Amino acid sequence: MLGHSEVRYVNPGLSLFFSVPFFLVKLFRKWVHFIIKNPDIKSMNRTVLSVIIPVYNVELYLSACLDSVLEQTLENIEILCVNDASPDRSIDILNQYAKKDSRIKILHHKKNSGLAATRNTAIEAARGEYLFFLDSDDLLYSSASLSQLYNIAKQDDADEVIGATLRWNEETGERGYGYHKAYIKKNIRGISLDSAPFLAGNVIGCNKLLKTSFLKRHDLKFNPDLKKYEDNSFSWKVHLLAKSISVCNYTTYLHRLRDSSGPQSLMMQITELDYLYRAGAADDILIFLEKNKDYNGIRHIVDKYFMLWLQRDVIAIEDNQFDKEKKNEMLEVYHKVLSRIPESSAQHFSYIQKLLLQLMRDKQYERVWKKIRTPQKKANKAQQIKRLQNKLNAVYNSTSWRLTAPFRFTVKQIKKFF
Repeated sequence: MLGHSEVRYVNPGLSLFFSVPFFLVKLFRKWVHFIIKNPDIKSMNRTVLSVIIPVYNVELYLSACLDSVLEQTLENIEILCVNDASPDRSIDILNQYAKKDSRIKILHHKKNSGLAATRNTAIEAARGEYLFFLDSDDLLYSSASLSQLYNIAKQDDADEVIGATLRWNEETGERGYGYHKAYIKKNIRGISLDSAPFLAGNVIGCNKLLKTSFLKRHDLKFNPDLKKYEDNSFSWKVHLLAKSISVCNYTTYLHRLRDSSGPQSLMMQITELDYLYRAGAADDILIFLEKNKDYNGIRHIVDKYFMLWLQRDVIAIEDNQFDKEKKNEMLEVYHKVLSRIPESSAQHFSYIQKLLLQLMRDKQYERVWKKIRTPQKKANKAQQIKRLQNKLNAVYNSTSWRLTAPFRFTVKQIKKFF
């Protein structure tokens, strides 16, 4: 009817039905905005890092190693422990820890396969965005070690992040940084091997955060045929292939030099056959360099180390550490290695390295021996003189020497009188 206002009835359930979707859309937008503003939140539910621990005959050290990992502030990690058919109680220790923390995953080898194959098994199983190799007799230096390396890796989008390694002599208690000392004074970020040749000296497989996609893209693994110095070949390949490498000055790793009375790792057992192991590692990286000609311009950084290995092994025999009958046999092995160094690489060598290389190519082994041995003898003599001088200085500066000075003076005067 005219003059009367129309009254409409609105079902409250229907109103709620239409308003809920708008509420959900609004909530979803807020959530997306939050994720964009806080990118780190995206990694909360995924494994950001796989810590790889090979386990063999380490019952004395394994608990301390695992404790150092479980104490890390970076929590969304997996801990891949590969039992390489260890004959001791290591597997019992692993089982105890795995019951306490689900992040620990135990992989098994039916027979002992060596360090390289053990690490490769874990690489295949790893789900982390990054990998980190930790030897089972070593420790992470602090609870922040992994987070420090991870944060740098994310900031720099680095293929490789290297932390500072502190060496700890279990027997003497001495600690030192060794070759790390030269570059741990400041953070070096976003570099490559050609701009930082000192990286070639960093050849331990441990204490490096490596991007998993980078390793898998280049099919990078340890050579299982190498029983020693597999770290050298693997690390050199990583250094050469990495587009971005960051070196941080944080101490992140504690490398244990075991007490000599306890079981020793294979790497620490120095034998007269070590030159064969080194030659095997050299062959592995040489095959890589010969296949990848793109690195011809910087391969001299690696090739130089073969010359250093030659000099080291000559000195070891000269110092009577090993049988001199092995001399020519060893030089023949090095001849095969050094003959594969191209002239373009040799141009970057020092004068003495160029001379030694040419003599080795010509198989003038006696001259090679003499060129390496003579300077070393002089250096050894200088070291002996310095040690004696230090001992004399210690005597002259001692309290007993100063207290007996009047007596010595009196005796000297009496001798003059008579």
